[in-house]
Amino acid sequence: MIGGLTPGSTYAVLVTATNAVGTGPDGWSAADPNRPNAVYNAVNGHWYEGVIDVGISWDNAMANAAGLSLNRQAGFLGAITSRAEDDFVISSVTPQVAAAGDHLWVGAADTGPSSPTAAHTWQWRTGSERGKIFATCPASPEARNACVPNDTDGWNRTVWPCFEPDSDNKLWPHVRLLIRSINVNSCTRPGDFTAADLYEPNSPFPSVPATGGYLVEWAPPSSVTIPSTPDQVIGLRQQRLTGNSAQITWNAPPSNGAAIVHYILRVSSNDGASWTQTVTPSANPTATLTGVPDASARLVQIAGVNSAGQGPWSQGILVTGAGTRPMAMDIRTSSGAAVVGGAISWEMIPRTAYSSVTYGLTSAGTITFPAAPAGTAKVTVTTGQMPDGTLVSGSWLTTLGYDATHLQLPPPPDPGTAHRIHVALPGGLPAANASVVIHGLSATASASGFTFTVPGALAGGLTGPDGSFTAIGYGTGSLSATVTYDDGAITQLQTVDITGPDTYVTMELAPYVAPVLTATNASAGAAVNVTLSATLPAPAAAGTSSLASVPRLSGIQVTAILPPGATVGSCGARLTGYTSSTGRVTLRLCANHSGQIRFKVVGAFTGRATTLYVKGAPSLPARGVRASSPVLGRASVGWLTPEYTGGAPISRYRVVLSCAGLPTVVRDLTGHKSNTGAWVAPVPAITINGLAHSHRYSVSVYVVTAYGTSLASSTTVPVA
Repeated sequence: MIGGLTPGSTYAVLVTATNAVGTGPDGWSAADPNRPNAVYNAVNGHWYEGVIDVGISWDNAMANAAGLSLNRQAGFLGAITSRAEDDFVISSVTPQVAAAGDHLWVGAADTGPSSPTAAHTWQWRTGSERGKIFATCPASPEARNACVPNDTDGWNRTVWPCFEPDSDNKLWPHVRLLIRSINVNSCTRPGDFTAADLYEPNSPFPSVPATGGYLVEWAPPSSVTIPSTPDQVIGLRQQRLTGNSAQITWNAPPSNGAAIVHYILRVSSNDGASWTQTVTPSANPTATLTGVPDASARLVQIAGVNSAGQGPWSQGILVTGAGTRPMAMDIRTSSGAAVVGGAISWEMIPRTAYSSVTYGLTSAGTITFPAAPAGTAKVTVTTGQMPDGTLVSGSWLTTLGYDATHLQLPPPPDPGTAHRIHVALPGGLPAANASVVIHGLSATASASGFTFTVPGALAGGLTGPDGSFTAIGYGTGSLSATVTYDDGAITQLQTVDITGPDTYVTMELAPYVAPVLTATNASAGAAVNVTLSATLPAPAAAGTSSLASVPRLSGIQVTAILPPGATVGSCGARLTGYTSSTGRVTLRLCANHSGQIRFKVVGAFTGRATTLYVKGAPSLPARGVRASSPVLGRASVGWLTPEYTGGAPISRYRVVLSCAGLPTVVRDLTGHKSNTGAWVAPVPAITINGLAHSHRYSVSVYVVTAYGTSLASSTTVPVA
């Protein structure tokens, strides 16, 4: 009822409808009885209807759609320009026309020339994006089949180009929503058009069925306010913790034209890797989070929901349970490999609690502290060991209390730690005893607040029998190597740039001395003759030597370097000799220890070595010693049996672990006789407990036989 009117006067009355969508002169979101099949999309405020009209052309569909009105607004042929709109039409509109095959024209068309092989484009002809070109097809006979109309966000999985069905046999893919094409293509085939064909660039075009009708769309008048999803929730906070339940509150966000009906609360126990969601029972900005165990952490976010949908997630807050519990964490390199050993500690931020005992990482890169609270903490690793032996130190700010705490190192500095220099003569003969110096290496480098240190950094040394030397360290700029060979008779020097992990250096041509045999067997105390031969590399024989004249092969001084542990002996040894006119020299050694014999040469290059196997002498060392720390205070050590034991069975292995300032640990593994009287060698593996946490031990393995004790095979193990 309207009061206060003057009797006898005439008034104009304007009625404005109000609803959950907003206000408008005609109640826009209210159903129009003239269009009972139209469906309303609350997200964008548009109405849609699928109209059955079997066989209608695209041009007629355009005209018909414009002649249909809803709430006094003219319609248009539908323009689907977002993934959400696409989903809505598929779920709400196309079922209306299922009986007619649910194939509907939409308001887009091919704008290209009539030639089927010419380049052309697809363009929206209706709606808010009228005139927008959303796909360009190349010129080819199969252009239209290979070019999928696709808006910039990649959502357009429903709309597909098709040819209007008429006497020209134009293309009709088996899809729900259709776009008109003016091009003609006579390449047709009978049969069904499968899903595989839909995305097959060069598949033949199918035969043509009839259209089902067209999609009509109505946009709201400008006076109507269309609601949008709520703004982001702010002010999320934990009010109190009672037992294992936390009270959460927040500030209600702007609802943007439609009342908030409820909130969605999502919770993660693994720092956002996965979530569980619950819906609040009302629109009140409060919720109770239950099931928060002692010393656990939960990441919580909130989003508001209204008739337009869900708003964005809030910034997360951390809800923590009281008390302490065992806390597990692991540390890995940027490539996912385990970091081992070192010293690991934590302290809460602010420093209300901290680790009183320092532990190391196990061989799996893990550590479980006996007790720690939940919350924000600084975790520090000191001299943790990466797989290549590099030691790393630094800290993370992280959260304790999740199901597990996963920490990752930043990528180490580049270039890496190992730089291999390969020195050879022309033709590839390896050059031993060449001096290599690397310029620009440092033992330490920093990245993202972490310090990487190479233990025992080595920037210079001699090449081995294989002609190679490995430098260890981080590049501080451009790297180069100086290679010098100087035996008193031949002097050569080269400087090369290092651009990768392997650098190859070719020296000038010169004579080359190498042993004739790579292995020699003897009995203990016997005299052993070792013959070496001097040759010229092939390029020198071809007359391409850079030397003034072809070098002579006689008079080259050769000296044998005995294996470690061997002595000169009393068999009339002759360790130094000179090549004859034939280029050969024979040296004499006393066999008393197995091992590798190397050579020093004056007047030529040399490489390679010969191995001496002495029966009745101590064993060669164990091979491939490895050690790890699978649990706190434990080391697991393993190795391979020696290549040669001197002809006697292994009676025992001795394993020695030492660390400065700590007692040396010695363990013996002894063999035994079997029931048949055969000797059974000890197993080449041992586990040692009771070691100090977060200390690095040196590990040495010795092989003991009736003929004595071998040299040590060594490694290190960082104990957790």
